[in-house]
Amino acid sequence: MPYDMKGEGVEDDAWVIEDIGGRARLEDTHSLVGNFGGVRGRVLGGVFDGHGGFEAADLAGRRFPVLSQAAIAAGLPSDKALERAFLSIDADVLEGQSGCVAVAFLLEGCDLAVANTGDAELLLVSKADHKILTELHRLSNQNEKMRIIDAGGQIDGSYVMDSRGHGLQCTRSLGDREFKDAGIIPNPYLANVRLGKDDLWIIAACDGLWDVMRPDEVATIARKLTTARAVAETLWHEAIGVRNAPDNLTALVVKVRLPGRAGKA
Repeated sequence: MPYDMKGEGVEDDAWVIEDIGGRARLEDTHSLVGNFGGVRGRVLGGVFDGHGGFEAADLAGRRFPVLSQAAIAAGLPSDKALERAFLSIDADVLEGQSGCVAVAFLLEGCDLAVANTGDAELLLVSKADHKILTELHRLSNQNEKMRIIDAGGQIDGSYVMDSRGHGLQCTRSLGDREFKDAGIIPNPYLANVRLGKDDLWIIAACDGLWDVMRPDEVATIARKLTTARAVAETLWHEAIGVRNAPDNLTALVVKVRLPGRAGKA
C-alpha cells in the first residue's frame, strides 16, 4: 500500500535520514505520516532544524501532525493548515527556549502543498527538470534583508543580531523569542503544485544538505535510483561521507505516486 509507512514497500515509497554531521549533538527532528488523517495515500511530512537547543525542534516534531490535523478538520485548505500549524508551534515555544526552521508538505493525490520558514527547503525532481518549491529566508535574499532592515533589525555580515549580541543566519524561524524585535518572524512561504506524470521525487531537507549539495546535484542522483531508501542513503553518503557536511542532516524522500500510476518511478 503506497505511503502507509510500515510493512512491505516502505523502502520504495518513503525514507528518512538523520545524521549528527559535524555537530556536537543532533538538534533536528522530523514528522512523516502516511495515510494521514485516515485518508489513504495522503502524506504529511516535516523537517525541523533546531538551533540554540533542542526544545523548539522537539516541540515541532511532536506537535506538527496534531496541529495540522486540527487545522484540516477546521476546514482550512492544505497550505493554510500547514501555516496554522507553524504559527501555533511558534506561539507554544516559551521565552528563553530555542528556535527552529521548518519545511513541510502535505501530499494528496496530485496536489502538493508546501510551507517553509527559514532555510530548510523542498525540491521536486522530475524526469528532465527540478524545482525548489520553497523560499530561502536568509539575508542573501534581498527581500528578506530589506524586511529585516525595515523592522529595525541589526545585521552583522550574514547574521541578524538580537539585543544580546547573538546572531541568526535565518531571517524567519519558529520560536526565537529574543529575536522577534530584530524582525525574525514565523510566517511561512506557501506553495501549491499540481503534480504531473513526469514528477518523480519529493525531497525535503534542512540546510545540512543544501549547504553542501546543489539542487541539480541532488536531482541527478535521485533520477538514477528507484527506491526512496536508495535515494536517501545515497544523499547521506555524498553529503556526510564525501563532502563532510559540518551540520546536522535530515532529509525526507517520498516517491511521487499519482492516482492510477503504478510501478517504478
